Amino acid sequence: MRTPLCIISAFLIASCIVSFPTQSTCAAERPKDAKAWLAEARKSADALKNLGAKVDALSGIAEVEAGMGDVKASDKTLAQASALALKIDDSYDRSQAFHAILKVQAKRKMLSEASATLKKIEDTEDKVYALCELGIAYSKAGKNGQAAKIFSEALKNSRVVECELAQGEMRSAIAEAQAECGMFSDAVATADDTKTLCAIAIKYQKAGLRAEAQKLMATAEAGIKMSKDEMAPLQTEEGADNLSDVVDTLCAVAEAQKAIGNKDRAAAHLATAKSLILGMKEFKSADWYRSWTLKSFVASLVACGNLDEAEALMNRMHDPEMKAFAMAAVASGYAKAGDRERALNILLEAAAVAKKAEDPWDVASEIFQAEVELSMYTRALEIADKIGFLNDKAFGCLGLALAKAGKTDRLEEAFKHIKGPGGKISYCLGAARGLAAAKAKNG
Repeated sequence: MRTPLCIISAFLIASCIVSFPTQSTCAAERPKDAKAWLAEARKSADALKNLGAKVDALSGIAEVEAGMGDVKASDKTLAQASALALKIDDSYDRSQAFHAILKVQAKRKMLSEASATLKKIEDTEDKVYALCELGIAYSKAGKNGQAAKIFSEALKNSRVVECELAQGEMRSAIAEAQAECGMFSDAVATADDTKTLCAIAIKYQKAGLRAEAQKLMATAEAGIKMSKDEMAPLQTEEGADNLSDVVDTLCAVAEAQKAIGNKDRAAAHLATAKSLILGMKEFKSADWYRSWTLKSFVASLVACGNLDEAEALMNRMHDPEMKAFAMAAVASGYAKAGDRERALNILLEAAAVAKKAEDPWDVASEIFQAEVELSMYTRALEIADKIGFLNDKAFGCLGLALAKAGKTDRLEEAFKHIKGPGGKISYCLGAARGLAAAKAKNG
């Protein structure tokens, strides 16, 4: 059963979307433009003492500069970042720094420069992911032969890593990169798990290759068939650790089937996943495992458009952190479906639930972003003030949203609520991106 809408008054909902004071109540200042916000980002980056963090920030600035058409400034910033990366003593941190630089170079199709940067990445895992990005860049530049060689090199490097889990994740990244470049046969050959096959099937569908997508999904489904005897151990205390992986795979198959138009098949897999979760035997840690798995399952229900069922399961959860995550996902689903009032109600409840979580930071960031999507800027900043720390991405979303909405006079006021340098940089870059996009749109 849904919570009646009348519980939360329309007046309370309206009060949530009241934003910052207008210029009539604030000192009149000319709002910053995109370049000014970039300068603010650079100021925060210069204050960073950690070289790795500074390189990451400069890479982000360089990417935005290029997006705004200031290629010379972007080149200069990348050169500054590269010089700093060389000064990092730890090889792993240094590899991550150069990887951040390569990402920007690849997006800008600076193929020779990116290839040179690749040689400075010593960590094998970082190198594999960098090779994926470089391969995509070569493919977009029309050099598929070179891209194929790069992906082969990535596969070769992935086999050197001893950790099977890490090796599997790298193979998935390579397969999805190959599929993005239209190298579907290579992608299927590289993939060694059902979830990756599902991702490739969706890319087939987007490329207009429905028959191939259907065929690949048949292969994916064959890999998840389980008898009742095989399912039973997953619902015990000993098998609970594996339950989340099985449910995640079922959900991936369901979402892929939905994406290629097989709604009935999607519904069947979601029903199987639900029965597994709710059929768990009673034991001491069952509630936590059930909540953890339900959180992901609820998100899949939202992705498949099953909002009523997602909300019903959300209400059955007890762990406050997992429930708040699920509530944020459901609220976003209702918002995208056009039911703004229901989304607002759930977010109000989610904020109260999150306060009971032992570690509220991550879930607070999720709620913050959902509130930003609904233009609940004042409430979002109240969360930031109370928690004191959110992930940088959340603040980037706020800067981008305010700029895209044309609320340039409010960008400065919101900026005052952000404490950490990482959050400030992310916010400034979001603001710069949004303002630049708005300017380009308006001519």
